[in-house]
Formats: sequence, C-alpha cells, structure tokens
Amino acid sequence: MLNKLIASGWLEEPERNDYQRQVFLDPNAEILLDAIRRIAQPDPAQFTGLLRIACNDLANPNAAELFSWEDLRACLTNLEAGVRELKAMSKSVERLTRKQLGASTLERSVTIVYGDFSSEIANKCYRELVRAQLPEKLVQAR
Repeated sequence: MLNKLIASGWLEEPERNDYQRQVFLDPNAEILLDAIRRIAQPDPAQFTGLLRIACNDLANPNAAELFSWEDLRACLTNLEAGVRELKAMSKSVERLTRKQLGASTLERSVTIVYGDFSSEIANKCYRELVRAQLPEKLVQAR
C-alpha cells in the first residue's frame, strides 16, 4: 500500500544514501485519508448545538438590521455543521438498526436497543435536541 501511495504521488519519498525510508504525506492527502478513516469507522454522533445557535440567531426579529456579512457567514457555517451533525446521527441510527436486524437472538436485539442505542444516540443526541427545542426553533428560523 505504501508503494502504491508513493507511485500515485500522495506520498513523497526522497532518495537517501543510508537506505532508510522517510515518507512525507501531502497535507491534502492527509485530509482525504482522515475522511476515509471516518467513513470506515465513524465516531459516535454528538450534538454540539451549532444548529441551535444558528436558529437562535436567525429567529431574532431584528437579525436583518443587526447582522453583518460576517455574522451571516458564521451563521451559514453553523447551519452546515449542524446539518452534518444531524446526518451523522442519522447514520448512527441506521447502523444500529442494521446491527439490531442482524442480531441472532432476541436477547442481543434487546441489548442493542436498550444498551447501545440509549448510550450512543438517546443520551448523547436526542435528549439534547429535545431539550434545545430544535424542531420549533427550526420553524422560527426559517
């Protein structure tokens, strides 16, 4: 794999006289490799409240007069990050659903629902979304 990455130009290996290998990773390749790692082994979904912050900013009746272009850009950045968080939660729910459907016993299926799901999704994400009253705030912000 290392030789393929060097041949493709993702890694650079300078010639050395001491027969030791020293490989340099291009910063752009580092970003892509991190994205591939996240696809292969996603981190547990978390809700940080960026979507809630954007909704609070947009729901302000005086937002049009108070917002600068930088504020609007920051709000859009928060919205995009919040949507990514919701998509990550959705993927986690899908993954746990597939895991539950693939369970060989009823006991394992119940363990997935009451153990894995509650610890990974309900406690970390869903409760925070409800507490933040996000569905209502999204309507107001829109």
